[in-house]
Amino acid sequence: MSQKIPIPVPHKGLLSNYAPWEQPPDSLFGGSNVIVRDGKLVVRPGLRKLDATGFGERVLGGIFYLTSAGSKRTVAAGITARKQYTGGAWAAITGTAWTGGATNQARFVEFPKAGTTFIIGVNGKDATIVWDGAAATDSDLGGGAPIAKDVTACANRVIYGNVILAGVNYPASFMYSESNDHTTTKAAS
Repeated sequence: MSQKIPIPVPHKGLLSNYAPWEQPPDSLFGGSNVIVRDGKLVVRPGLRKLDATGFGERVLGGIFYLTSAGSKRTVAAGITARKQYTGGAWAAITGTAWTGGATNQARFVEFPKAGTTFIIGVNGKDATIVWDGAAATDSDLGGGAPIAKDVTACANRVIYGNVILAGVNYPASFMYSESNDHTTTKAAS
């Protein structure tokens, strides 16, 4: 014979900062596909379409950031194209098209310099790109920036990980730019 077990409604939502044995009875230690909105635990709303036309190809990476002036920007990269979401639609900012495939994930990092927030992107196959948020298109970064599978910024430098030099992949190596200058990366860094 089955018996109903009363389970209190988790009004306090997700409280993962408590140890499981200290958890209040009207809260959850962990949850999947739920969020706390206005103090209530609700099912995550899921994906939704941004615009009627879509990106135009498979999206492989992106970044949301604030410009130096505080404007919100969303940039995404597909297999060949890079676009900015603006005015309710995707606008192309691709300078030189990337030639990678579905396994060449795009990675981006923001790098502020002299009052401008630059976006630097890599995909592990093509030249590193840079965009200042104002130009019509992005461009190849040059300055010794390697082809890389990952990119981040730390200590006022751009750091490239899993680099490819002269067609050889060095998965445990990294290179970094000059301090406060994303445009110059030494070959021996």
